[in-house]
Amino acid sequence: MRIAHLSDLHILDLKGVGPRRFLNQRAFGALNLLTARRNLHSPLVFECLLEDALEQRIDHVVITGDLSNLALQSEFERVSAYLRIVWDFDQVSVVPGNHDYYTAGTRRSRRFEKAFYRYMFPDFCDLDSDPYPYAKSLGPVTLFGFCSAAETPPLMSWGQIDQAQMMRFVALANEPRTRESYNIALLHHYFHDTRGLLAATSRLREREKLAELLVDNGIDLVLHGHDHRAHVGFLGGGKRRRIPVIGCGSSTALTNDPNTVARYNIYTIKDGALTEWEIRRYEPATRRFHSLPGPDLSAQKDEDVV
Repeated sequence: MRIAHLSDLHILDLKGVGPRRFLNQRAFGALNLLTARRNLHSPLVFECLLEDALEQRIDHVVITGDLSNLALQSEFERVSAYLRIVWDFDQVSVVPGNHDYYTAGTRRSRRFEKAFYRYMFPDFCDLDSDPYPYAKSLGPVTLFGFCSAAETPPLMSWGQIDQAQMMRFVALANEPRTRESYNIALLHHYFHDTRGLLAATSRLREREKLAELLVDNGIDLVLHGHDHRAHVGFLGGGKRRRIPVIGCGSSTALTNDPNTVARYNIYTIKDGALTEWEIRRYEPATRRFHSLPGPDLSAQKDEDVV
């Protein structure tokens, strides 16, 4: 099974959006778009990605959050329209990021979940209850989709997996059908250490507790977003299971920095193991994605363990 990992699309669409929609936390996002991030995330790059993905024999696609910029309905509809050009609903799985939960109204109305319902919930789900994490069987692989997007003050973007999600995960992970599959956890926020302002505003709260649950309940791979720089690390280690954690960076970032330019990953799962990891990285000069080998996970050092 070949699984593509995309993240942090930040697709902007202001069609039909009036100024009153910015009389909330979106005002900060709009200011940001007028300055540092105005041209950072390009829909044209995403279109190139979709064209490239058509050639890669991908079985399933996961997107680890921040599909939108300002959690607008027009943005959700635009992303969904893009995805449907290439894949059917059952070929894609998504989880929300902090930008997809940008306002309190978005969270209360379940706007993201309603827009991407068919990409997340294989069976009926009552959105008035806590729908996360969802579990989706892909045959030999099971996906667990968490929501780490939390209600935060303006200019903050930290994440949290609450106790209800943790308890639900343990119950789902111990069902007979998941014990024999290759299990992948999807969430937006990262586990690795950061410094300075990022550590205060963007980290995943109670990450040690969540890491312990993932390691002890059969997760084989963790995929995340949020950090726009590609990253690999591990959870566990020592006398406990050691599982890789991979962030693919942003899949639409238009920069000249090879460490942050748009990319997506393709993982090959075979016989219950991650056997191959390919990086598809965008080159602005050619306007195409090109292949790079993923790092050798067996060569990663102990200090990469979280």
